[in-house]
Amino acid sequence: MTFILLLGLELILLFIAFQDFKTRSVSWVLFPIAYVLGLINSSLDLSYRELGTYLVINTGIILILILILLLYLVIRYGRPGLKLGNFLGSGDVLFFFIISTCFSPINFILFCFVSFLLALIISVLFISKKTTIALAGWQAIVLSLVLLFQYSSVINPYNEYWIFKLI
Repeated sequence: MTFILLLGLELILLFIAFQDFKTRSVSWVLFPIAYVLGLINSSLDLSYRELGTYLVINTGIILILILILLLYLVIRYGRPGLKLGNFLGSGDVLFFFIISTCFSPINFILFCFVSFLLALIISVLFISKKTTIALAGWQAIVLSLVLLFQYSSVINPYNEYWIFKLI
């Protein structure tokens, strides 16, 4: 069961990445499927109480990130009527909620930081011809790798102990 779940989630993540890289848009139906598979995957390792707590905290972090981005855009461009969709795709925002099912809060913040940094560096260094970054695509690839490491017992995305073990 666990292998089939992992395979399904990996395939959905790779398909999200493929679509985002190719067309800068992702079929909306992939997001709820990935969200549900992420919830099921997390429920295998966490109690429902822990999972609920992590989801609430991670969702709060997502909302704070979006509010900070909006505040930055208002300050940068000087008009409060800016549309977030001009700067951050709806697929990117939906993908944040998929990620929220897969990590404890500290690991969630670490994952976001690393995946944002990788997406920016790779896009600027190697794909500078396009004006947009396939954020959901890059995050899907990084999440796919994290899930593979999780199942090979290298890391545990629900516990921060693995960070100290690597240091």
